[in-house]
Amino acid sequence: MTRGMIQVADIRNVSIHGSGSASGGVYKKMAIRGEGTILDDVECEQFKIFGSSDVMGNMKLNKFHIFGESSVKGQVDVEELKIFGTLSIGGDAQAHRAKVRGTLDIDCGLHGERADIKGMITTGGDLEVESLSLQGAFEVNGVMNAGSIDAGLRFGMSKADEIVGGKIKIKKKSNFPIFSFGKEEGRLESRMIEGDDIYLENTSAEVVRGKNIKIGTGCKIGLVEYSGHFEHKSNSVVKENKKI
Repeated sequence: MTRGMIQVADIRNVSIHGSGSASGGVYKKMAIRGEGTILDDVECEQFKIFGSSDVMGNMKLNKFHIFGESSVKGQVDVEELKIFGTLSIGGDAQAHRAKVRGTLDIDCGLHGERADIKGMITTGGDLEVESLSLQGAFEVNGVMNAGSIDAGLRFGMSKADEIVGGKIKIKKKSNFPIFSFGKEEGRLESRMIEGDDIYLENTSAEVVRGKNIKIGTGCKIGLVEYSGHFEHKSNSVVKENKKI
């Protein structure tokens, strides 16, 4: 699917109240208040869900707002994504601006400009954005790549095979009091972390490589390679460090 504004002149609206279904197609505005199913691919300017929905195909939208839960079998291409609840996507996701207050589960990768997440995100592939702000936990089965990464580990074990960025800050945070994810302190596991300026807490990594690196509390690092400045807290373990 290619990005672009959807032409909405003389295109109908669709609204589902209670329980029902609608065929795929090109629409101006779509709304579900209750429980609804979209039976095929859909393009629209705006799609709002107040309840639950299943989309059986691909989606191309300008605005996708979820207040509840939604499942999309195919790909999603959206300018503005807002989730207050849960969204699962069976294919790739292109989201120029994403705001998540809950859970986002993507079978493939996420690509976009800005992602602001409070809760949980899981991707089966790479997560690539220009700016990533995350409070909660994440599991990226690929590369997490962003110009700026600011992550607060609030619960559970976060994982990413590789983390790449310009400025990377990973800190432990206390859990959200309204969420019941248990009392386990948030931690991160990664094979490789690489960036210009890196600050880490509660992180286990085989290799950390960058210009200026600071290893904070609760870390276990195999090798640190740095070209500028390096320091680490005494209660963290760094097996080897090397200036390059």
